[in-house]
Amino acid sequence: MSMITRKRHKRELQENLQILNNIVCGADTKYPALRGLFVTQEGKTNALYNKLVCLHDYALHYEDDGERKMEDVGRGWEWYASQQVLVNRYGSNKETWGKAINKLSMLGLVGVFNPRMNDDGEKYNSYGQQYSAERAKQGAAIKNIDGLKCRPCRWYRIHHYTDKLLKRAETLAPLVKAGAARDKDSMRDAVGAKMANAITDTAYNIHPDTDDRRETLEWVMGMWFRIDGYATSKKVIRSAMELDRWKGYTYGRWLETWKAYKPLLFAEKGLKESRPTKAEKEKWGIMGDGWIIRKHE
Repeated sequence: MSMITRKRHKRELQENLQILNNIVCGADTKYPALRGLFVTQEGKTNALYNKLVCLHDYALHYEDDGERKMEDVGRGWEWYASQQVLVNRYGSNKETWGKAINKLSMLGLVGVFNPRMNDDGEKYNSYGQQYSAERAKQGAAIKNIDGLKCRPCRWYRIHHYTDKLLKRAETLAPLVKAGAARDKDSMRDAVGAKMANAITDTAYNIHPDTDDRRETLEWVMGMWFRIDGYATSKKVIRSAMELDRWKGYTYGRWLETWKAYKPLLFAEKGLKESRPTKAEKEKWGIMGDGWIIRKHE
């Protein structure tokens, strides 16, 4: 169990709201990327920021009815909310709420937990989460009437916004702003499958489209090795996009896949990327100083 009491946790939620306000109003200048993510060009807070504030409000008033209780099994204090409830209470729609939660989860400003429904995973459920899982199991037994998907309601948590947590969010804010958290696939491309699974609390395998792009990128890189003796990231991405243009992947999606795949690919193939040496320039007839990819010798 957490060493933080429920009362202290709620106090920290209030402190989070003040911290966020200081960031968006410019009083705290340590997190410019986060401010850029939360504030419009006119200087007003945007929908993403407003939804983060709404989640804090929901958590702070979660137990007001005397029936629902926050629960903690070691991850922090957690509470459940369906997207429909959030829409009914704060407006917008399920799609925009889903996208916002993805973005906030990637930043680490909101955590998610899907109650486990198997014997091995149920030890991670709190009492209330186990009840959610049992209800979902009962629904699944009815065999999806009218296409109903029987999944337990998602639970959320919000930790205290420490400097360490905010610095991590600051480094990820540019990726989120560029679209890296619009869905699970874009998360995989930007930060890899392992982190994407952790962010969304799922364990789905890599998406076939992502795997497809990786295969093309690897093949194209090998092609440039055969033609020129070396490759560049720009050539690899552009060539892959041209080769598979009929599949409709955007340049941004190719770039995200390449960035996420490079560490694994370079480690497996023994590659390095840096400026060419004088000897390499002479060997391959390279005129400029742009970074190149080649075998690590």
